[in-house]
Amino acid sequence: RSFVTKIDNLKKQQLDFINLLPLFEDLTGQSGGATEVASFHGEKGVRTAVDAALYCASRQWKIIAPEKNFFSESDKEYASYFIKVRTQRKIRAKSLWEPAFVKKRKFNETDFEFRNPRILPEQMVGKFKNSLIIFDSSVLFVSSVNEATAVLIKSAEIKETMEVFFDGLWLASKPIPQKNIKKD
Repeated sequence: RSFVTKIDNLKKQQLDFINLLPLFEDLTGQSGGATEVASFHGEKGVRTAVDAALYCASRQWKIIAPEKNFFSESDKEYASYFIKVRTQRKIRAKSLWEPAFVKKRKFNETDFEFRNPRILPEQMVGKFKNSLIIFDSSVLFVSSVNEATAVLIKSAEIKETMEVFFDGLWLASKPIPQKNIKKD
């Protein structure tokens, strides 16, 4: 038991430290608008890139997720971690999903509220091979588990441009049917 308790305590300390990271970014004197690009390889690398999104300062995402994506294809342990941190940090999103993803599931009201999902237009089905997460001044592209790569772009201008594309798709998308939402 003490070993499990130590692990839980370390995880809490890690979460506390990661929650403080956005404060340190302000202290480092960012490079004044320069674009930064980082690529990540392998499952561990992709998980590191996803942590950048999970610990975003704004706690706001715009996300496009194809039916088959890194998160749905990951092992249950990582999926649980992802959901736990997203929930703990109260990350709110505007999510765009493929129709097939929605047909298979029921969503509880709380999860539905935080994910704010809509269904991509039929013309877009199968067009997205990567998940896309827009947050803070960054854009994260996450491949499937098979490819296991991610690219993180930090640029306010690129983020704003990607938001224009996202917002256009959002306007053309459909709400999730009420039959897919179950009461908490």
